[in-house]
Amino acid sequence: MKMEMPCTLGSRVPAAVLTVCIALLAAVNAGSASSRWAAESGRAPARLVGTYDSTLTRNYPVLGFYKGRYTLYVKPGNQIAFTVLDAATFPNKASFTGNRLFLAIDGQCTTTGLYRWTLRGRQLTLTKLRDACRPRAVLLSRTWTRR
Repeated sequence: MKMEMPCTLGSRVPAAVLTVCIALLAAVNAGSASSRWAAESGRAPARLVGTYDSTLTRNYPVLGFYKGRYTLYVKPGNQIAFTVLDAATFPNKASFTGNRLFLAIDGQCTTTGLYRWTLRGRQLTLTKLRDACRPRAVLLSRTWTRR
């Protein structure tokens, strides 16, 4: 079914119509992201499941990150979580394929993220391959030590 949109470049539309158009575009994009997510989801490898710590050695005040210990939880299935300075915990949907970690859109990040993971002994290194969400990239792109 083809739907005509009153929101075309160069046209003048009332603010209410423009608001509806933006909402429709957001809904369409969210649906396509969910479809991609369903097609790409894979469970965390058993050897990665665990709790890891890393220490930020500098402050990132614009991002809300400060020196101190951060914790990464890799859970069985498709969940990871971050604890910031032993205070707030933020869950995120994750998908694993080979040595790739795919992160879903979450409350703060409006784009997906793609990382390469390497596990050597107790050291888990996450390397950003693609992630436009700077806070997530700053926090994740580092070496984490299993507890």
